[in-house]
Amino acid sequence: MQLIDKLPTSYHDINYKTYIKVIQSIPAELPDGWDEEEFNSYITLIPLSIFLDIPVIDLERLPATELVPMLQRLQFLNEAIPEVKTTLKLKADTELTYDEFVSYQKLRLSQWDNMEKILKLIIKDKTADELSLLTIPEVVACFFMLNKLTNKSIQSLKRSLGKQMAKQNLKLILKMCKAR
Repeated sequence: MQLIDKLPTSYHDINYKTYIKVIQSIPAELPDGWDEEEFNSYITLIPLSIFLDIPVIDLERLPATELVPMLQRLQFLNEAIPEVKTTLKLKADTELTYDEFVSYQKLRLSQWDNMEKILKLIIKDKTADELSLLTIPEVVACFFMLNKLTNKSIQSLKRSLGKQMAKQNLKLILKMCKAR
């Protein structure tokens, strides 16, 4: 089997853990002691290195005729992650304990680093092994759905608080009218 045949051809072929590893391996800026050429080479080759489990230094030794087609195969990484519908079942906000909700709020501040913990916390009816097999589009769809559910909960909470405040204001006004 050739190396190119081991590479994903779309986001649907990439496990979310592997995607996170790629994302976290790419420095945001030029590291100290690196020149521009070295940095650009690393950024270009690190996804290949992770997908193929081959060190970057070994990839740099490959002939261009082998390397270029592999890089072309990964061009989809320059596109947005596609939207998909998910069959994953999320825990409703009423199913989360207070501790779980607080944990989620803390974990989501660094969601890529804590993705596995977050998924275990918010998805129901899946084992840790099943969760580890999720693709990156499935995880993104899960978070999109979670965001929608959270926004609905916030709107419901706002309405409820508004009603409570209106009741309290009416009671206060009635009390003031009686006092006159």
